[in-house]
Amino acid sequence: VFFGLQLHPTQVRCTRNGFFGEDTSLQLLDTLVGFALCVAGPLSEVDVLVRIDQTREAEELRNGYTGKLQDARSSKPEDKEHIQAEVFASGLADDVDGAIQVLLESGMSTPTLRLVVSRVGSLHRAGHVNWSMLCLAWSFWLFTSFRRILYVLERHWHYNVTQDDCSRCESGRLNSAWSSWCNDIAKWCGDPVEVLDVWAACFGAVLALIWLVLFAKLSLDSRGFAATAMVRGWML
Repeated sequence: VFFGLQLHPTQVRCTRNGFFGEDTSLQLLDTLVGFALCVAGPLSEVDVLVRIDQTREAEELRNGYTGKLQDARSSKPEDKEHIQAEVFASGLADDVDGAIQVLLESGMSTPTLRLVVSRVGSLHRAGHVNWSMLCLAWSFWLFTSFRRILYVLERHWHYNVTQDDCSRCESGRLNSAWSSWCNDIAKWCGDPVEVLDVWAACFGAVLALIWLVLFAKLSLDSRGFAATAMVRGWML
C-alpha cells in the first residue's frame, strides 16, 4: 500500500522536475523504501516457513533421542553397530553427542559453531538468518545515508536554481530583512561537496555496501551472527 501511494506522486514529480526540485529526489527515495517493504513482506513469509521446517526437523531428531549416541536407533541394526563401533573406537563419542546437540539448538552444526558453543554455552537458532529484518535494517541504513545527501542537494537546488535566492544574496543590493534571510540560506548556496554532512553520509552509504559484500562472503554459520548484530544495532 505504501509503495503504491508513493509511486504515482513520485512519477508526477519526476515528469515535471526531473530528479531534483520540489524534493523530488527525496520522494523517489521514499518510494524505494516502499519497495524494500514490499520485498520484506515475502521474505517474512520465507522466514516463517523456514522456521517451521527447522522446528519439524528438530522434533524428528529429538524423537527417541536421549542425548547419547549409544542410545540412537536405526532401521538396520547392523548399521548402528558398525557406526557406533567406529565412533567409540576413535574416542569421539562425546564430540558426536555435542555436535548433534548443537545441531538441535542452533539449526546447524559446524566447527565454528561448536567452538563458540563450547566457550559461551547454548546458542539457540544461531545459524538462522532473519531475512526480512535484515532487508529492512540494511535498507534503513542506506536510506538514512542517502536521505541526508539528497536533502543537502535539494536545498542547494532550491536556493540556487529554482528560486535563485543565492544570486540575489551575492549581488549585495538587499535590505536588512533580506540580509538576515541570506545568512540563513548561506550554507545551502555553497558547493554541496564542501558540506561535512554530505561526506559523513557518503561514508555511511559506502559502509553499508561494504558490509553487504562482506556478508555475502561469510560462511553460512557466521551469517546468523552478522545479521543479528546488524539488526540489533539499528534497533538500539
